Amino acid sequence: MNKRLEAEKVKKRIAGRFLHKYKCSVPNCSNKRGGMTIHHRWYLFNDVIYSSYPKTSEGMLRYYTDLVPVVKAMPKRFRYLCNKHHQALERLIRYNDLTLNYLLKERRASKRNGRK
Repeated sequence: MNKRLEAEKVKKRIAGRFLHKYKCSVPNCSNKRGGMTIHHRWYLFNDVIYSSYPKTSEGMLRYYTDLVPVVKAMPKRFRYLCNKHHQALERLIRYNDLTLNYLLKERRASKRNGRK
């Protein structure tokens, strides 16, 4: 079997068995394209980190395989997200609280395409 497909199976097994979800954790998400990923809510010393693995399908499979016992041990540290929402969350994390609160306030005040 293709390593990429094996990695996808491992991700789905992690999501179903330990995170009790087969869909994006963001409410009302209907994104079915772009794949899914496991998001670390916080990291621990010597954690399993995606960037530590080769950028190949074999590296991806090793990452998700190594992640299984970590998620099993502390499932509250992780979320199952579609790639779109994972990228959005990773961008939001880069802002400090003051900047983020300002941007959210401006988002609420801004009209976009006639909607609030």
